[in-house]
Amino acid sequence: MQQRPSLCSLEHCFLPHDEYRGYRIPANSVIIGTHGTEYSFSAILHDETMYPNPHKFDPERFLLNGKLNPEIRDSAEAAFGFGKRICPGRHVASSTLWITIASVLSTFNVGKATNEDGEVVEPTYEYFPGLVSSPRPFHCSFTPRSAQAVKVIQSTAQ
Repeated sequence: MQQRPSLCSLEHCFLPHDEYRGYRIPANSVIIGTHGTEYSFSAILHDETMYPNPHKFDPERFLLNGKLNPEIRDSAEAAFGFGKRICPGRHVASSTLWITIASVLSTFNVGKATNEDGEVVEPTYEYFPGLVSSPRPFHCSFTPRSAQAVKVIQSTAQ
């Protein structure tokens, strides 16, 4: 069974020799997808025709008249792979992420950090380069939503 390059940047081994877009790929070659091409994970989620101003935090881009816009591609489709290489743990990962975010947002107000002068510190959106990129550390603000939230937070430490 032939393996074709996928849209994720993890390595894949071609068992038999193959050809892709006119390039000969010898048997047992290890292929690593590159970010920055029109077929990469990063490029898919930053396609300005699908996601206008993709570097701006804008949850409303996914809504149409207060409901999910069916014309906007679900980013999870790109994040968890495609076809036979789709992540088998994607439902657990999505559920864990959802409950974690819901728990944080139910107990904290999350916002931008302020400096010593009380001015808002804008995030830089810088990333570490690599096979799997991740954001560089940045400052932000977490403040409990209420006295009850403080009690809930403190009870988890005991």
